[in-house]
Amino acid sequence: MKYTRNHKKICYICHVPQINDALHLQFVKASDRMNDYEFGDMVVPAAFGIYHNKNWLEQAQLSFKQTWLSLERFTVWLMMPPAPGHYSNLIDPVL
Repeated sequence: MKYTRNHKKICYICHVPQINDALHLQFVKASDRMNDYEFGDMVVPAAFGIYHNKNWLEQAQLSFKQTWLSLERFTVWLMMPPAPGHYSNLIDPVL
C-alpha cells in the first residue's frame, strides 16, 4: 500500500489513522514503537476479506458508490485520495 500527500495521519505500519490516542497513539519513530503493534497487520487483510466476501463486497460497493470488477481496481481505489474529512479509503470499509 502506498500513500500520497492526500493521506494525512496514516500509520505506515498498521494503516490506522492517528485521530486520537484511543484509536492510535501519537506517532514516534517506527523503531521505538514496533513492539506496540500486537494487531498491526489487520487493516489490509480485513479490507481484502471484504473484497473476497460477496455480501460484504456488495454492501461496500453500495456504501461507497463503487463497482470493483477486479481486485486490481479495488486496490487502486483503496489508495486513491479519500473523500473530504476522511483519512483513507483503506480504513473506511474496515470501520
